[in-house]
Amino acid sequence: MCDGSTNKDNDPTCGRPLGLKFDLKTCELYIADAYFGLLKTGPNGGVAQKLATEVNGTPFKPEWSAILDGNFVLGSQTTSKNILRYWVRGPRVGQSEIFATTQGHPDNIRRNINREFWVAENSGGRGKAAKFDANGNFMEAIDGLNPIISQAQQFRGSLWIGSIVNHFVGIVRHIPQVLDL
Repeated sequence: MCDGSTNKDNDPTCGRPLGLKFDLKTCELYIADAYFGLLKTGPNGGVAQKLATEVNGTPFKPEWSAILDGNFVLGSQTTSKNILRYWVRGPRVGQSEIFATTQGHPDNIRRNINREFWVAENSGGRGKAAKFDANGNFMEAIDGLNPIISQAQQFRGSLWIGSIVNHFVGIVRHIPQVLDL
């Protein structure tokens, strides 16, 4: 049944991995799955271990994307407008919490060299890129990105914008920064 086919009827049984991130220190793969929550598999593969299916009683939704940042994994919950944090190392290992609440519906999350996070957000047919610090505090936003964005990645002083509806990559130049690649 779970043979790699694209039959969507199998999703609730087989899962739908929407976000993937390797831990470069341990070679573990973290998987944000639409149906099974946050999973992890070891460096040799195998059956994934379920880490979390909810945060503060809120189940993980099908719109998860994940990013690993040292001791924790961040994931977006589009419907509830939250960024979730699940601790994978350190004294809080196994705990989860809301990292930040967004104004729009969050999509993918990307970290810059300053350990800040750019979140692609969408609301009312308009996109924006919102930046949060390592503690989940809002820093700034670039609004009016049209129409819907799926990713915002800072690189060499510019913000690169991806979208599922555009056939091109957008660039917002001269993003203020302390450090950058």
